[in-house]
Amino acid sequence: MLYYDASMAAIALIGVPATAILSRALVKRMRRYNAEMRRIDGEMMAFQDEAFSNLQIIKSFGITDLFNSRMREMQDKYRDTYLAYNCA
Repeated sequence: MLYYDASMAAIALIGVPATAILSRALVKRMRRYNAEMRRIDGEMMAFQDEAFSNLQIIKSFGITDLFNSRMREMQDKYRDTYLAYNCA
């Protein structure tokens, strides 16, 4: 590479360490985000599973509004976490 273009070789030698450092930071951030999204997704799935399996009981006690508000809170948390990562 030095034979053909020394300036490109210098750019490559400078660029590789910078790319490695930046990618490490980004990978750590992505892993934290993925863990948080998996946790929130698991909470939502567990809540939905419980709500759908006990739908008759929820309706009979008249607590559908409570379950609706809890589900909306979970969806808001999911959306906020998603937007915080993708818009930052």
